[in-house]
Amino acid sequence: MSFNPVRSTRKYLMSSLKDSPWFYRVSFLEKSFIRCVLQIQSWMDGSYFYWIMKPKEGFRSQFGQDFVFQELGIARTPGFFVEVGCNHPEIESNTFILEKVFGWTGIAIDPLDYSSDFRTLRVKTTFINCLVLNELKKVEFFKVSNVDGWQNRMSSIFESELKNSKFLYEKVEVDSVPLRLLIPVGQKVDLMLLDVEGAEIDVLDSLNWDLQSPIHILVENTGRHESRRKINRYLKGRGYRLLARIGFSDQLWKIS
Repeated sequence: MSFNPVRSTRKYLMSSLKDSPWFYRVSFLEKSFIRCVLQIQSWMDGSYFYWIMKPKEGFRSQFGQDFVFQELGIARTPGFFVEVGCNHPEIESNTFILEKVFGWTGIAIDPLDYSSDFRTLRVKTTFINCLVLNELKKVEFFKVSNVDGWQNRMSSIFESELKNSKFLYEKVEVDSVPLRLLIPVGQKVDLMLLDVEGAEIDVLDSLNWDLQSPIHILVENTGRHESRRKINRYLKGRGYRLLARIGFSDQLWKIS
């Protein structure tokens, strides 16, 4: 297949590149073109751009998110984080280094039960086993069987994500709880991290913005279910500016 920059740009804007099989099939030239598009966008809006396609040595994040926290000075002073969609407490974790190296504490939330792992590996982090949405209710959740140790991370509230995949999954009911009920009253939030596969706006709406506005927000913004433009407008409307792009789909915001 020949390189077509228009097609490449369209696929970037409309696909979840990081999680899509398409991303791993495209040519080096196409990936390089997308990288240039992101770099130009960052130059235009005055944000940083980090292209890190594997964990930095000594760090844990899949695409260097924890390394970026250090580089931008966010991690250096101990703070408090709220991580929604945390996954495993160490493997490809965005907050493991924050706790272990920089002395942070925080809350990690996931509908998959990692409570025993957090008790062993992350004693300064409070793990909460639930889904985060803007309503207190029971929600259908499609839990993927963990055949090789990683598949369960593809679990979703959207069955459409899994119907045409090779993943084995089951439908279960989980509790959804708004963030305003999970974050302690009066707690300053230095960093909030969202990896919620399309529920970004619902999760953000579940905050008490008058009392709980985070200083920094990291959003995995794939555009698969919620458009990037919509999330960007939402955060700008709340007074945030884009601080950095990390790889294809992560955006780091800071309150103005």
